[in-house]
Amino acid sequence: MQEQLLQFIWQHRYFTKGILQTTSGESLQIIRTGILNTNQGPDFTAAEIIIGAVKLIGNIEIHVKASDWYKHKHQDDPLYQPIILHVVWEHNCVVKTTQGIIIPCVEIAPYVSKIMLANFSHIMLKRQGLPCSALLEKVKPLIWEAWQERLVIERLSRKAVELAKQLEVYKGDWNKLALSLLAYQMGGKINGPSFHAAINILSFQQTIRVSHNPSDLNAWLMGHLSLLPLHPKDEYPSMLVNTFHFLQKKFPISYQIQPASFLRMRPASFPTIRISQLVGWLTENKAVFQVLTSIRNRVDGNKILHMQADSYWDTHFCFDQYAPYLVKQVGQTQKDLLMINLIAPLVFTYGWVHNKPDWQQSAIALLQELPIETNHILLRWKKTNAPQQHAFHTQALLELEKYYCTVKKCLSCSIGNAILKS
Repeated sequence: MQEQLLQFIWQHRYFTKGILQTTSGESLQIIRTGILNTNQGPDFTAAEIIIGAVKLIGNIEIHVKASDWYKHKHQDDPLYQPIILHVVWEHNCVVKTTQGIIIPCVEIAPYVSKIMLANFSHIMLKRQGLPCSALLEKVKPLIWEAWQERLVIERLSRKAVELAKQLEVYKGDWNKLALSLLAYQMGGKINGPSFHAAINILSFQQTIRVSHNPSDLNAWLMGHLSLLPLHPKDEYPSMLVNTFHFLQKKFPISYQIQPASFLRMRPASFPTIRISQLVGWLTENKAVFQVLTSIRNRVDGNKILHMQADSYWDTHFCFDQYAPYLVKQVGQTQKDLLMINLIAPLVFTYGWVHNKPDWQQSAIALLQELPIETNHILLRWKKTNAPQQHAFHTQALLELEKYYCTVKKCLSCSIGNAILKS
């Protein structure tokens, strides 16, 4: 037994209904279990109980063993003196106040469902995969619906806090924030940090000025990402190398960035292609924040997020290496991921910062319109009864897995609650 589980059992009254009995043989009625106290002091405050014929209102302390009262030195702490009931799993000693008065105690173990304890043990002891995967069939669709909505709000709110901190660093410049996020997403998990660093070497205004000539910005970014060849053969990379050397003199900034990687990457996602697509888009869309946050549905997103690499890349994936002709445009999957991981959080954050609920709702509505993502985490959920009809659902499942399942916060999870209650 864990004390956290015991608190959970008491808080949600997952024990036999009706009259209980204290360890001294008196009848015990629970009117209100109290309010869970997350600060210093007793576990529950403002509880209301009746022992025998006496009604008591006050604090309740929870322990696995009654002797934990002395182990935790509560007998010396004034905060723990006004206790109306001691709830324990095992009554192994009598507990008294500093004045020698016996604190009423209830041993809760005989009143708790053995099925609930078995379910909890199953969840806690499972080492791999989803802790409650074998028990998810017990969860009703309405519970899933309400919980996934809350998870999406938690996810977007957490991201809003992170982006708001980043916005402070950028001194409230929403354009710089939007461009930084776009660069990161274009780099993906592998090259995102490097793309983010490269786009932030110059101020937003300087970057926009350089982008008036796409070749200049391509040279600047690819040079800092170590993508330019040392001894170029083709005319285009030769021009970029010369331009990069010129820009280094114009902007004498010493900046070390992790070189972009091609490791385990499809050619269409090579950093050379992604940088060129990003530069091409920025050349046409200098009001970055305004343009990106105008996306409120998938149709708009598909138009606005149209990105095409320079014509050199029609016959190349890497510098100086010829490839069959193929126009390098951002595909539908990448556009959807940009709307999920960039547009929705950015729109939600603006609404959160400026108290605009309609913006926040727009972000949620966008997720409900986009198709589900596919990755190794979500593949595990496909074998469960968890709804996966659109990105709103899959974003909720990603939040659930990382911040509840992996750390086994099952007692704070509506799905865990439903399983234990069943």
